[in-house]
Amino acid sequence: ERKKREEQEQERIRKQEEAERKKREEQEQQRIRKQEEEAERKKLEEQEQERVRKQQEAERKKREEQEQERIRKQKEEEAERKKREEQEQERIRKQEEAECKKREREEAELKKRQEQEAERKQREEQEQER
Repeated sequence: ERKKREEQEQERIRKQEEAERKKREEQEQQRIRKQEEEAERKKLEEQEQERVRKQQEAERKKREEQEQERIRKQKEEEAERKKREEQEQERIRKQEEAECKKREREEAELKKRQEQEAERKQREEQEQER
């Protein structure tokens, strides 16, 4: 009877120790699992932050390039406009110069005709006087 009780007591202690050991193992596994989950969560968070950072950097770069392109086009258009203006001014200058020469030529021809007419009249008068 005593032996039986001792064996039962030892069995009870053995089971209790086994249960405690199992509980500690489960707690340790749970702790490890939580650590791994936290590490994974952190890793995903960092990846997301990196993705967002890269996206923002790409968007910033794109905006800068668009702004530079806009400025380049604006300068190009300004240069083109200036060139057209200069060409138009040159065309007007040449046209005015040509008109001026034409007027001078016409005035010179008129003067020449008037002089010739005056000489003709003078000759006729001299001829009549004789």
